[in-house]
Amino acid sequence: FSGVFMISNYKNNKSDKWSLSCNDIYDIKQDNKDRIWIATMGGGINCIQNPNIKNLKFINYNNQFCNYPYRENNKVRTLIITDKDILMAATTKGLITADVRSENVRSLRFYLNVMEPVRISSLSDNATMNIFEDSRHRIFVCTESGGVNQVLSSNLLSDKIKFKHFDTDKGMPTDVTLSMVEYKGTIIIVGANQIINLNPDNGNCVAFDSHFWKETFRF
Repeated sequence: FSGVFMISNYKNNKSDKWSLSCNDIYDIKQDNKDRIWIATMGGGINCIQNPNIKNLKFINYNNQFCNYPYRENNKVRTLIITDKDILMAATTKGLITADVRSENVRSLRFYLNVMEPVRISSLSDNATMNIFEDSRHRIFVCTESGGVNQVLSSNLLSDKIKFKHFDTDKGMPTDVTLSMVEYKGTIIIVGANQIINLNPDNGNCVAFDSHFWKETFRF
C-alpha cells in the first residue's frame, strides 16, 4: 500500500452497506496482500480489500462478513496480524481470530474465544485490551481484569485456544493489564497505576508503582 490514506474522508452511512461500519476507529493494520484492517469501537472489524481505488468499499458484517461472531461483538480495541498471517482482535467480549492468507475475504471464518468457567485453560477475561507477539513469536493478551494470557495452542483458528494465565493468583501485583511491550526477553506491562516487568519463562515479575516513582500515576 503506497501513498497517503485519509480514513477521515470516509464515514458511516446507514443507507450504504459498503460504508465504514462505525466512525470510532481504534486500530489499523495492513496485511501482506496490502489490505487494510480496521478496528472500530461499535462496528466490529472492517476490511478495505483495495485501498488504491478512489471510492473505497469497507467489507464488514453489514455485507460480506457473514461469519462475523455475534453482531453485538462490535467493540474492537486492538488488531495484530501474526507472523503466520492470522488476524487477532481484542474485543470487549472475547478474542477473535481469522486466517487472512486467503484472497477471498468473503469466505473468511472468524473464531471467538471467551472465558469458560469449566475450562481452566480458556481466556481468563472476555474484556481483552491488547495483543502482542514477541520476537520469539509467543503471543500474549492483556485483559481488563484477568491479568495476562499467553497463547499455548499452535492452532489459532479455533474457539478452544489454550492459554497460560499470569494473574494475582500466580504472583502478579494486579489483574488490570492494559498494554505491553517486549524488553530484553521480558515483557513490560502497563497496569492501572503501575508498570510491571514480567519474565514469562519463570513467571517472576517486578512492579514499579508509586513507591518507586515517588508519585501517583494513572496509566
